[in-house]
Amino acid sequence: MVKYEVDGTAILELKFGALAVKKRSTITGKLNIMTMTGTTAHDLATWLRKREHGEPRKLVQDEFPLLTKEEREFIISGITPEEWRATFPPEKEDE
Repeated sequence: MVKYEVDGTAILELKFGALAVKKRSTITGKLNIMTMTGTTAHDLATWLRKREHGEPRKLVQDEFPLLTKEEREFIISGITPEEWRATFPPEKEDE
């Protein structure tokens, strides 16, 4: 198991190419963990290091096209889909 810690994010490689990513939510301050596939721990750590140091890098959606938008948001902000929905509920249509 390879572990990286960069930019307030801990990345642990699990079996079968999965990653456990731990990051503090910018909304709640809670330490959240999300499991994801679609990238490597090394690639994620490299992108986060570049972001931390203000170095040129691709946009998160271009660097990690196989991740869901929720996973990419988590990488940036530590916000889970549940926190997002609680903070930004869908607007109800006028009846």
